Amino acid sequence: MSYINKWTIINNGYANYYYRPDHFDTNGIIQTYYFGLTNDTGAAIYKGPLDSASITIDNNNINKGSIRYVFGKDDDGFLRGNKSGNAFVVFADSAPPAPSVTFTQPGAGIVLLKWKNMDVKDDSATQYAIVLGTTANTLTDTLITFTPGKDAAFGKASGWFTKQFNPQIDKGYTTDFYFMVISKDARGTKSKSNGGLGTLISYP
Repeated sequence: MSYINKWTIINNGYANYYYRPDHFDTNGIIQTYYFGLTNDTGAAIYKGPLDSASITIDNNNINKGSIRYVFGKDDDGFLRGNKSGNAFVVFADSAPPAPSVTFTQPGAGIVLLKWKNMDVKDDSATQYAIVLGTTANTLTDTLITFTPGKDAAFGKASGWFTKQFNPQIDKGYTTDFYFMVISKDARGTKSKSNGGLGTLISYP
């Protein structure tokens, strides 16, 4: 009897990677593998003896999970998939989407930073850091180091993460300044808001 329990994702570059099933056979070997987008082995993208298959993901989909199916046929002729429905969600090891940012000034001396976009795999465990500076290219002051989005350090409002502070009291700013939100996933890859440039806040 053959089992395919899960896939091991092996990173092979920016948008190209391949996956390999972890498998065993108690009385023989798996002779044929079927990799596909559905559970129909007749529509398999690959059918053959190799225990891995390549995927190329275009730029529009690198931050989305995708479903793949794998089956194995052993030398007894038994066709088996994994134990939990034959389907796996796989993710490209790409950087999280860049944070989309905005801000409001809800009271005298107060700035409320707002941002959204999470890594598709990490979800609210995606980490965020906020940096400040006096020019769009010079952001050397750290408002908060990398912290998971679900942490109590951030507010949540209508799909946005938020961080409120007083620029003068908290960081000594008395005139216009810039901010940037940086996201980081569990693999350590990062993305910056506004194309890597700070967003201007007219203050006070």
